[in-house]
Amino acid sequence: MDGVTPVPIAISSSTGNVQFEIGTSTMPIMTLLNGSLPRDGNRIPCLGAVSSTDNTVVIPISVNPVTGAIQAQTT
Repeated sequence: MDGVTPVPIAISSSTGNVQFEIGTSTMPIMTLLNGSLPRDGNRIPCLGAVSSTDNTVVIPISVNPVTGAIQAQTT
């Protein structure tokens, strides 16, 4: 969980859906970015999302390195 190393996203073999972990506080790697997503070594933007409370806030997708589940936060 270093916030840099790519982590594969887990897909359910029975449903074909991605796995999620929903928390009520900020996950360890979830951080706010200053309006843009970082790019990988090939200059491809990383996967990200927009805050539901402020559409100018860009949030990177955090993945639990143990389970492969995408981490999300509720308020």
